[in-house]
Formats: sequence, structure tokens, C-alpha cells
Amino acid sequence: MNEVERISETYSLSLAVVGTHGKKGLMQMLCGSKIFELVGHCKVPVMVLCETSNIIEKGFERILLPVAPHDDFLKKVEAAADWIAEEGVISIYAIDKPGVGLDDDIQRNIEQTKAYLDEHGVSWEFLKEDADRFSVGYAQQNLDFMKKNHVDLVAIVGEVSETNRHFGKMDKESVILNPYGIATLLA
Repeated sequence: MNEVERISETYSLSLAVVGTHGKKGLMQMLCGSKIFELVGHCKVPVMVLCETSNIIEKGFERILLPVAPHDDFLKKVEAAADWIAEEGVISIYAIDKPGVGLDDDIQRNIEQTKAYLDEHGVSWEFLKEDADRFSVGYAQQNLDFMKKNHVDLVAIVGEVSETNRHFGKMDKESVILNPYGIATLLA
């Protein structure tokens, strides 16, 4: 972990690429993996690929941006916009828990994302779905959406928000280690 941090600080990197074999073995299923800790030590955006990830040479056709309440959410948007194919679409995706609604920070991030993508000529769509299951986190519904909608890349914020601190690490690890081989970009 220290070496990853040192390398990301020493060299002028714009992106780190990390490979993973996914969740394998009983210990990782029970205790989690080290991938989230590893990418947390990088000071630059990180793309996580697994052995079944598609290598995209001319950009990703469909990028999923699950909305979150982070103050630095636009860092993720900027990083994702760098990887969109010329004819690609970024899906701004919100899960609305019935009776809760989208909080002010999430609403702010949605509006800033739309404005940024418009300003940079990136095609986008906004999709909001009601939570379709009782769950503490959002990972499984995000994963189901990714598979059903043929997402090539999912972009998430590398840090856990204060709002989601009790389940955020597990949720992020589930997305990073998704069973579909979908590349993950953390910024």
C-alpha cells in the first residue's frame, strides 16, 4: 500500500490502472478484499479492470455515474468525461428511496454534472429509479442496472461520503469487484 501511494505521488500520473481477480475464496467473501484500500492510497484517478473486462480503445460507449452527496463529486464527472467515446453517453443515475427523496447535496451534484457535461459537449441522460428492494446500501441495484443496460464503465468517488459511512466501503467494494467484468473508475 505504501508503494502505491509513493508511486502515485512521485510520478506525474493522470491515471493508475489496477487489475483484480475479483472476490475469490471464503476469506474475501467474509472479510472483504484489499482492493478498496489499495485504490484509496492512489492520489490520482484509478481504473480497476478484471480479467473479463473489455478493453476499449476509442472510449467507453456507456458510462454510469451513480449520484452521491460528495463535495468533490465533479472530480468523478471530469475523469469519466475523459473516457467517453465520441458517440458515447454518460448516464447520471439516481436511486430514490420512497419517502426519503434526493437530498440537497445530491440535487446539487446532479445539476453541476449536467452543466459540466453540456459545457464540454458530452451526451448524457438522467435516470432516476425508485429503490426496488429494502437495502442499507445501493450497490446491488447499481449492479443490476449496469448489467441490464450494458454499461461499459462505472465511475464512483473513491472516498466514502459522511452520509454513507456505515455502508459505503462495502458498497464501493461490491461495485469494484462486480461479477460482470465492468471496468470501474474511481476519482
